[in-house]
Amino acid sequence: MDTRERILDVAQDLFARAGYDNTGLAQIAQEVGITKPAIYYHFHSKEELFAGLLARFATNVQLMLAPVLASGSPEEQLNWLIRGYIGIVWERYDLAQVISSEFFGKGTAVLGPLATRVQELVLQPIERILELGIEAAAFRPVDPHLTALSVFGAIHAYLGEYRLRGRTTPPEVFADHTVALILEGLRRA
Repeated sequence: MDTRERILDVAQDLFARAGYDNTGLAQIAQEVGITKPAIYYHFHSKEELFAGLLARFATNVQLMLAPVLASGSPEEQLNWLIRGYIGIVWERYDLAQVISSEFFGKGTAVLGPLATRVQELVLQPIERILELGIEAAAFRPVDPHLTALSVFGAIHAYLGEYRLRGRTTPPEVFADHTVALILEGLRRA
């Protein structure tokens, strides 16, 4: 693993444990085993380092979305999007928590907009799938934006509950439950 990736991994861990605002570049450098000026070779600021983490997370989301959105009914697309996003968040839970914290207004003014852009990568496709499902009469009429926020929030809340309390439910079981709950709520009566 190269130094840049090690810096990103350590920063992700420290941001998750202490929060973005409570983590300094000196701490990150010490954990990586390099000097603070060496971090500046790879990242010009802490914000740029966080942007690198967001870009890595966004790449994972985009790679998951491409095949999901390529075919299938709106129900199938939403099913696979939820499952894929749960898988990404499960694997990168610490970073997802930091992003959520920034997204919900606990972070700095600089990071909020960056985190919001990453969230939109998930919210916009959900909204589009919901619109298609409503048009096809597969889903009952709902507000696509509010429903996308609800789906996103439910995933993060449930994963947070399971991780914080040390539950060992496999992500597949959690995904089955979440997909069933959301799709049943959207289907026309």
